[in-house]
Amino acid sequence: MRLGMDRGALVAWDPDGKEWVVVGERWNHDLLAFLADGEEAVREAERVFADPERASGRAPGGLPFAPASLRAFALWESHMVNGARGMVAVFGSSGVRRLTRGFEAVTGRVLPPLRPKANYYREPQFYMGNHRSVLPDGADVAWPSFAQVLDFELELGVVIAREVRDCTPAEGLAAIGGFVVMNDWSARDTQWDDTRRGTFGGVVKAKTFAGAMSAVVVTADEVLPRWRDLTGRALVNGEVWAQGSTASPLHDLGAAVAYAARGESLGPGEILSSGTLPGCCGLEMRRFPRPGDEVHLELDLAAGEPVTLTNTLGARPRRTSEDKRGVAVVTGCDSGIGKELARELHRRGRTVYATGLKAEAMNDLAAAGLRVAALDVTDPASVNALIKRLAADGETVDLLVNNAGYGAMGPVIEMPIADVRRQYEVNVFGLLTTTQQLAQGMIEAGRGTIVNIGSTSGLLTSPFAGVYCSTKSAVHALTDAMRMELAPFGIAVVRIEPNQIRTRFGDTATAGLTARISADSRYFRLRDAMTSRAQGSQTSNAMPADAFARKVADAVLSDKPPIRLRLGREVWPYTLLKPFLPSRRIDAILSNRFGLDRLSA
Repeated sequence: MRLGMDRGALVAWDPDGKEWVVVGERWNHDLLAFLADGEEAVREAERVFADPERASGRAPGGLPFAPASLRAFALWESHMVNGARGMVAVFGSSGVRRLTRGFEAVTGRVLPPLRPKANYYREPQFYMGNHRSVLPDGADVAWPSFAQVLDFELELGVVIAREVRDCTPAEGLAAIGGFVVMNDWSARDTQWDDTRRGTFGGVVKAKTFAGAMSAVVVTADEVLPRWRDLTGRALVNGEVWAQGSTASPLHDLGAAVAYAARGESLGPGEILSSGTLPGCCGLEMRRFPRPGDEVHLELDLAAGEPVTLTNTLGARPRRTSEDKRGVAVVTGCDSGIGKELARELHRRGRTVYATGLKAEAMNDLAAAGLRVAALDVTDPASVNALIKRLAADGETVDLLVNNAGYGAMGPVIEMPIADVRRQYEVNVFGLLTTTQQLAQGMIEAGRGTIVNIGSTSGLLTSPFAGVYCSTKSAVHALTDAMRMELAPFGIAVVRIEPNQIRTRFGDTATAGLTARISADSRYFRLRDAMTSRAQGSQTSNAMPADAFARKVADAVLSDKPPIRLRLGREVWPYTLLKPFLPSRRIDAILSNRFGLDRLSA
């Protein structure tokens, strides 16, 4: 039987009369008292249905009762495993993601640390939720200030109706009075951080800010006989995102009640939430709702229409002046070190605007809670659009990472001027355009950090990379000038000099080189040497991009950021020896390395 509260009156659904009927006078309109009387109460309500003088009610609204406590179980192993895999896929470093995928590909098994611990298989495990934060059907969910990624979880809520303590599983089942639909709202980025660094694991702050419960309760007599055969769905803005069922739980509901009541008493109004139905959360799909989205959950608890629960996500709160976590803008996040830098800054609590030419190339960052924006650093209108979005979001940037750039390889004398100009537009003028716009807010705030990604190529020019090297030399010079000019306004400027970082830089440079060098080029015979230069940063010893990102984050987020930072597995010895070697000697070394000493007219 379906029950609920209508303006303080206990109502039940009459399936024959197709209406809600007031049935609660005998129980003083106390839904929990009705549930405590079990099947006798159901029979009494059916007698009321047959009474010609019965009073009609309206569809229930609000919470059906005030929860006395909330214990959250995890009865489905597949959700635990796939949820852990989703956490790694969305928030893990590239190295951890590669390890996880590689292990699964080779062994056909899930990486052991992603499986639940031994006690999970022995007894039904739970944690205490926050019963005071349970919201009713139709309520808006306030977006918590500490989170960037919120997620829904469709769960079966078990309502305790009778006092029980130190009971058997059978006695535990008898204590159940009804069932509701639950949504265990979760802050996934906070959960990831607490799982890795927290004292009490990932179900503390991430799980206590909000939950939700359906207005309709279905009595135990209708649900218990078929509780392992229920089906459910999750819809976001009317689109079906997930479907699942309660089949194949690891533990029985009676065992869950008995475990919760071991050595302590359970009483009417306490809720035991089943845990997420397999597949029925965004995490398992790597897809999350956003501010303003309507999340609608359905569960077939009773014959006829499913019991539903709908909530709408509120807007992210505006940052206050007391919030010290900071806002970062990172350019060039389509791939490589830009993407990893954005991830790392996000992991460390920054609100990150990840920008790049192709927004679709950053869908994984958006799924992880980063704010993604298409940005062409060479287009002032595109930069202005980003400035307007920041203003609309109420954000002031205090960390800018100028990472957007690429390498155009080939002999200087044959490089098309259009390619040279494009190289400077992206690597130099784009950096200046973005910095000039965003630095204004930092100057007004009297604080901030600007990070310019240069290169060791800007310290030592090599053949077939002259244009690229010259742009990075320009970046270094501009950075040094900015550092001195912005210091009076409290802004730090950092020059990063990467060398041999594992990315797709070499492949991109090689593709451009192949298209640029034709058979009639004077340097065609040296195309292998040119390719070697294009791929020069991608050696077997190259530093992984995520390791590079961690070191950069350590440096630029410190109280006193360094003036410059050189990173990479193998800095060219010529770079270090340049001040001590004659220029002709350096020319001879590099000419030999790239075959120019064997080239003639």
